[in-house]
Amino acid sequence: MVKLYTVCCAALTNDKQLNDALAKLDAARRARVERLQDKQKRAQCAAAGLLLTYLFGRDEQPPALTHGSRGKPYLIGEGVPYFNLSHSGDWVFCAVADSEVGLDAQERTSCRDKIAERWFTDSERVWLAEDPDGRFATLWAKKEAYCKFTGFGLVLPPSSFTVPCPADGWDEDNRCCWREFVFAAEPAIAVAVCCGMDDSFDEIVDLELNKIL
Repeated sequence: MVKLYTVCCAALTNDKQLNDALAKLDAARRARVERLQDKQKRAQCAAAGLLLTYLFGRDEQPPALTHGSRGKPYLIGEGVPYFNLSHSGDWVFCAVADSEVGLDAQERTSCRDKIAERWFTDSERVWLAEDPDGRFATLWAKKEAYCKFTGFGLVLPPSSFTVPCPADGWDEDNRCCWREFVFAAEPAIAVAVCCGMDDSFDEIVDLELNKIL
């Protein structure tokens, strides 16, 4: 079972709201936020920390995390779920699953031809060519989601594998289950999720920021 949680972090670009959020975060997450100079990136990072604590915290304690050899975060403990985070613009996303999971979100923009030429395979470029501006963000989100799913990140060259276009359901070649959609924001955000089991996607849960503060 996979759930996708979303929260809008726009309010955290306000200094007072951000300070309220920082008070709820552990020291490591606070330090990460404070190292960032861009207000939107600070808001995204703080909201991600709040979301993790809301989803996985116990007795109001932040979740205990570890990281794989390539930096992918995991929860510590037996029987804990897998998760993956992504953010784009004013929105932060977290996928929670019973198996390895990768998630990526990209604001829809015009097609970046140099990226497409370097990192997309022949069959992917054929699909992209039918609607370059409409499909570019979706395809790039799928590429990054799969890299995160494997735990290698972009150490795994995006040109070394082909994602299904469109992607929905079990992918035998890449041994993962896909879901892709466009999130209704302004601008719209392409979201891709892949997990390690032929599993159903349960729901998308939109959370209010004040609920997790």
